[in-house]
Amino acid sequence: MSQETIKDETPTQRGVDAATPGVVIVWSGATAAFEALPLRRGRLELGRDELAALGLDDGRVSRQHLALALDGGAWTITDRGSTNGVFVDGVALHGAARRPAPRVLRIGRTLLAPAADITPLAVHGMSVNPQEIIGPRLRAVLDQVTAIGRVGQSLLITGPSGAGKELAARRYHDAGAHGRAAPFIAVNCAAIPEGLAER
Repeated sequence: MSQETIKDETPTQRGVDAATPGVVIVWSGATAAFEALPLRRGRLELGRDELAALGLDDGRVSRQHLALALDGGAWTITDRGSTNGVFVDGVALHGAARRPAPRVLRIGRTLLAPAADITPLAVHGMSVNPQEIIGPRLRAVLDQVTAIGRVGQSLLITGPSGAGKELAARRYHDAGAHGRAAPFIAVNCAAIPEGLAER
């Protein structure tokens, strides 16, 4: 075993200068999608033609729908005169707005997630299927859960609703010997009436 620590040179650890800001398309039309789009010189314009070039069809997106810019750590989001509008974190945008950290943008039926650095997503990609969307961070956690399940260690999974607890529990179950012996049964404890739950 080595006595020295090996420096990790992954793209996410090369420093702020290596960051590539952009947006990630996570949904378009009626299907999950994954496209990481970098800002060019701090700006990105998105409309129907740009989506079509990516193989995404959303007829509710205008030809000139959205412009994004990142300057000084804040995003400037501009509706370029679209028919169906731009929504920032669920609120309709009128004209342009500057936001420090918008979480979700919607144009037509397309959802975008602005990111200060899309490098991990561009390098490692995402797994998209009807049951789950797994990015680099969740994949790393699930790999750890699988390793723990293989050696049979106990595991406590906590987190808010929608964090992926059931997905992690399924991975843990499937990785261990019990995964081959019995089916995985998910139980939502919040659905159990207080009088029936053991304390």
